[in-house]
Amino acid sequence: MQWLEMIAATDAFASVRQTVDREGAAALFGLDPVQRAAFAAALAQDTGRPVVAVTPEEAQAIRFAEDAELMLGGGCGYLPARDFALPDASGVSREGEHGRLSVLGRAAAGELQLAAMSVDGFMARTLPAAVFRKKSAEIKPGSVVNLQKLALELVACGYRRTETVEGRGTFAIRGGILDLWPPAEQEPVRVELWGDSVDSINAFDVGTQRRGGPKKKLLITPAAEVPLPGAGEAAELLEQAGRGADAAFKKLLQRDLELISGGAAPESCDRYLPALLGEGGSPLDYFKKPVLLFCEPAGLLARSREFAKMLEQEYRSYRQQGLTRWSWRDYYRPFQLAAEGA
Repeated sequence: MQWLEMIAATDAFASVRQTVDREGAAALFGLDPVQRAAFAAALAQDTGRPVVAVTPEEAQAIRFAEDAELMLGGGCGYLPARDFALPDASGVSREGEHGRLSVLGRAAAGELQLAAMSVDGFMARTLPAAVFRKKSAEIKPGSVVNLQKLALELVACGYRRTETVEGRGTFAIRGGILDLWPPAEQEPVRVELWGDSVDSINAFDVGTQRRGGPKKKLLITPAAEVPLPGAGEAAELLEQAGRGADAAFKKLLQRDLELISGGAAPESCDRYLPALLGEGGSPLDYFKKPVLLFCEPAGLLARSREFAKMLEQEYRSYRQQGLTRWSWRDYYRPFQLAAEGA
């Protein structure tokens, strides 16, 4: 990382660093993508603050995070764009959402020096950081756990109960054994209980079921960006959302309310984000005093306008199908609004 220190010794870097310290805005010109990543990495290293880079396209964000990871030797993440699942589609992959939650969890824990996302991902409303922390729970050997209660909480937080753990966001219970795969974990985790007390926590291999080394603790974080509050509160919020809605939306809402009252959850709660999370949160809320880097401002504006037009058409169709009663702006912030909020 010696050459990052060389970047930090330049006059251009010193000027930007002074602006950052004053919480001001600076403009950089003439840097190619690799040079931008190097400059951002140097800024993260020199200031000790996380740098969040916003790029016009998804591929640019992926490359930015990969380049910075090599330069900093770790502590970087790519936040995928958010694709809200409004239509019913059983078995749809939630890999992208779990990838987002993994990065947001690392950011909340202060583990990221740098994160990159496209303007699409930057505009998406998400689970507020305060709610993410409230919905997270840490367990360790000796912790007292009520498995029945925990199972209901896991379902409300977006986990899917299965016979055996199949992937991130799933869990299984057999007697006094809880298997689950939180989004941020590289492998699923087995929690063995003695009565109501946690006896051991181990990672394990999905294919062989062979246990790995013991873990001193496990942080269980939400597996959905739109989790359910308590069943009673969720029902009240959704009933309010249905008032004045068209018949098709009310029918869908009633079906999902019946699932919730039975202790289950809809396949996806994304369509109810405006009702359950209000204005929602921003990815930036997960970082402590981030330095925000907008890459190619003209490209960001062009892509944000193109994206907004696409969303307008898509969500108009969703409303006509009775899949939502809200505008796209209730799921995404217009770019200018998101930038001003930052």
